Amino acid sequence: MTLDLTGRVARGDLTLDIDLHLSAGLTAITGANGSGKTTLLRVIAGFERLDAGELTIDGEVIDTSGAGPISAAHERPVTMMFQDHRLFDHLSAVDNVAFAARRRRTPRAEARQTAMSHLEAVGMASLADARPRALSLGQRQRVALARTLAAPTRVALLDEPFAAIDESGRAAVRALLPAVDATYVLWVTHDPADATVATQHVSVDRGVVRQTLTR
Repeated sequence: MTLDLTGRVARGDLTLDIDLHLSAGLTAITGANGSGKTTLLRVIAGFERLDAGELTIDGEVIDTSGAGPISAAHERPVTMMFQDHRLFDHLSAVDNVAFAARRRRTPRAEARQTAMSHLEAVGMASLADARPRALSLGQRQRVALARTLAAPTRVALLDEPFAAIDESGRAAVRALLPAVDATYVLWVTHDPADATVATQHVSVDRGVVRQTLTR
């Protein structure tokens, strides 16, 4: 099983040349601010189109600049945790985390019970009934991570998932990455410590996306 993405994306002053062939597992993506890390995630998620090239997941063509099929973002086996978290303001923390299960028609009590276990894992069980506006930025980030843990998928994309979490709690939350229920887990980070749990490492540098480590 592999996630293969080759090609080019040009957006304004940013041009990315991409050549990735990722195995199942955990992939950390590093690079300077503005280098294109988030754009890379958005291409995989379907929020940006390839100008040239092709994306395949386990041999299935997901996106191509040619005449082949193109999967819209909502059709892809991909979930994405955004930097701004995008929690539903009208739902409590536990119902935000249970949202994906409820969409799969999981009974409400069962979905909320599972969601509570994920909130407990990120240290947010005591605030399960709070709505996002009542939470700090770091607390909202923990809820967003719990929601990612609760949503089975083939590809999970996390854009700086620990940036708002204080240093004292980051190691414990970072250790949850292997628990994400996805074949491929990719996350953007500026902290070298966040990359220590990765089995693969991708760097984005001056418009070039390259694999630098596989273990």
